[in-house]
Amino acid sequence: MYRIYKTVTLLSIAAVLAGVPGIVQAETARIAQSEAESPAEVESPAEVESPESEEERREGEKPDSELSANDLYRQGLEKFEAQDFEGAIEHFDRAIEIDPELAPAYGNRGIARSQLKDFKGAIEDYDRVIRLAPDDEKAYYNRGIAYAALQDFKSAVQDYTKSIELQPEDADSYYNRGNAQVQLEKYEEAVEDYTRAIELDPEDSGIYNNRGAALRRLEKYEDAIADYDKAVELNDEYAEAFFNRGIAHYYLKDVEQAVSDFKKAADLFQAQGNTKGHEQAMRNVNVLQQ
Repeated sequence: MYRIYKTVTLLSIAAVLAGVPGIVQAETARIAQSEAESPAEVESPAEVESPESEEERREGEKPDSELSANDLYRQGLEKFEAQDFEGAIEHFDRAIEIDPELAPAYGNRGIARSQLKDFKGAIEDYDRVIRLAPDDEKAYYNRGIAYAALQDFKSAVQDYTKSIELQPEDADSYYNRGNAQVQLEKYEEAVEDYTRAIELDPEDSGIYNNRGAALRRLEKYEDAIADYDKAVELNDEYAEAFFNRGIAHYYLKDVEQAVSDFKKAADLFQAQGNTKGHEQAMRNVNVLQQ
């Protein structure tokens, strides 16, 4: 019904390090539009099932009056895959009119609404899924994402917790709950969640980067650096991790290494077309070399 995927995005910068005016900080997230060092999440798009018979392949040729709820639902999934979220919602609406208990239509309409930034509408759809299918862990997971997008991190934590209860081997739920814990300034809890996510998905560089951010908030700078080291070992083009490692080195008063990391981050940001990230990294270099 749903497919989970991840991305990493540089967040906006808001903080200035104490003692050195002008040094800026960056963290990463699974969606952007957030404060510095405030990881968030990404919605999970629907899977489109391939037709399995000639009869199913002919369904798209039926007149509208003959289309079933499942026909309209499948067409909605096709619209979604084509990034036509408004068209997907229209088809899910029609499917629901025919079958008001078609839980997947509500779930995928919720995802489409989230893609259009209608998070309140998405939550209403996930609420309906949960009433129809109370053990659907993806509904709790995606509702948690919508709550986080609305800055309701307590509700997000509750939903990720329920998702974990139903699917305890899902690294994404731990990762996203850790992100919400960071927003609530519960850094110890965030570290625990990131650690569990790493146990389940040890090759995800983003989890190490975000655990490093939480550890840095706990002033465990050497542990944070170890996590950033692992992040760049897994992804040697991870500009944000080099940037964040530079900040940790700065806190340890290792200015030379901090400058080296900021320069590396600046080069990567420039190569990746991230002008803002490049400017921020070079600003830090200039401040530290004054």
